[in-house]
Amino acid sequence: MSRKVFISFLGATNYGPCDYQINGESFGTERFIQVSTLRMLTKNRDWSPSDKAYILLTNDAEKKNWMDEGQCNPKTKEPIKGLKGLNSDLDSLANEIGAESFPTIEPVRNLPDGNNETEIWEIFSKVFEKIQDGDELYFDITHGYRYLPMLILVLNNYAKFLKQASVKSLTYGNYEISERGQKPGSIVDLLPLSTLQDWTFAAGQYMDNGEVKELVRLSESNEKLHGTMSDLHEVVKEMQTCRGIDIITSAKIKLVKEKIDNLDQTYLPPLTPVMDKIRTSLDDFDSNENVRNGYSAAKWCIHNGLFQQGITILMETMYTDVCISNGYDWKKRRYRDIASSSFTIVKDNILEKDWRYEKSEKEGSKKRQEKYEAYKKMIASPKLIGLMDLYQEASDLRNDIDHAGMRNNARQTDVLVDSITKLIDKIPC
Repeated sequence: MSRKVFISFLGATNYGPCDYQINGESFGTERFIQVSTLRMLTKNRDWSPSDKAYILLTNDAEKKNWMDEGQCNPKTKEPIKGLKGLNSDLDSLANEIGAESFPTIEPVRNLPDGNNETEIWEIFSKVFEKIQDGDELYFDITHGYRYLPMLILVLNNYAKFLKQASVKSLTYGNYEISERGQKPGSIVDLLPLSTLQDWTFAAGQYMDNGEVKELVRLSESNEKLHGTMSDLHEVVKEMQTCRGIDIITSAKIKLVKEKIDNLDQTYLPPLTPVMDKIRTSLDDFDSNENVRNGYSAAKWCIHNGLFQQGITILMETMYTDVCISNGYDWKKRRYRDIASSSFTIVKDNILEKDWRYEKSEKEGSKKRQEKYEAYKKMIASPKLIGLMDLYQEASDLRNDIDHAGMRNNARQTDVLVDSITKLIDKIPC
């Protein structure tokens, strides 16, 4: 079972008491935000001694605020008698909550002040080494230096990637609004900022390389959003698996566009532009059946590094285009084969006597005559003639890929990728 891990920096200031609240619920009038925050986190009694609360201490913070009577009277310079430090206050909170429902407190001592890059990296490393694989992280970023929020945000993503940790809470104790403790302060939930950062990274992954799994995972907490991202995943899988009929008929693409247009704007308001950006990736696709969708899919695949899929979809879309422009059913294998052969006839200048027929298409038969007429029509069609240059280039690239480069004139990898990428500007849509 995953550990729950609370991580908080302790400062050296002589903090005044404050009634820290969230959504109108008080979590105690305390000098230390760590006490109120842990009271909030453990209120459901779902923590245990196997969980951890790491309190990060510089030498100054340990002396002045971790230990009792560490602060001095500014006038007399004498220690303030009876003033409890955070260590004692956390012991009291553990008794209040019950040891069986409270994390083990572990101070992390001797942290540098963070006055330079070397010290900042030392702090980063010492915090990171406390995190174990699969930990659930709860951060309090109230105290510490100004770079701390940035350090924590970076640490969040670092731990997610290297240790599969998850961030469950990111809070800040707002003492300033309390007017020196005369009014309630607040525990501010900053997790949506981290969540938005996750969404931004995931959307960037999708826009750059078509990777959509992280978007699906992030959307799991919102049913409507999850449905939209799951449908987007289906669209991506259509590209990855070259599902030409599904791509051209565009049922899933239409559904994703409609769902993004109708998403609830209140889930996370800054997420709306992110969703709009994702939708732009589908702008080249017609929501209705259109051969253009095949060409757009080929571009999408090439842009996202799916080179073999892109070339395959492009070739099959050209056959579709020739079938449609000449009035043949593009979904029927017979006419697709005729279109493919027609390109080959023109490309290789094959004589009429050598045109390909099936054994069942005997000389003088109706089927043979129909195929002959289809050949003649397609070969002479402006559509096929207009696509001929693209076909010749794409077919050679397709052969290079499909034969795994195991032929005498195989291209080097970078030359092959460059040649395929340049096709984007030649694709007719």
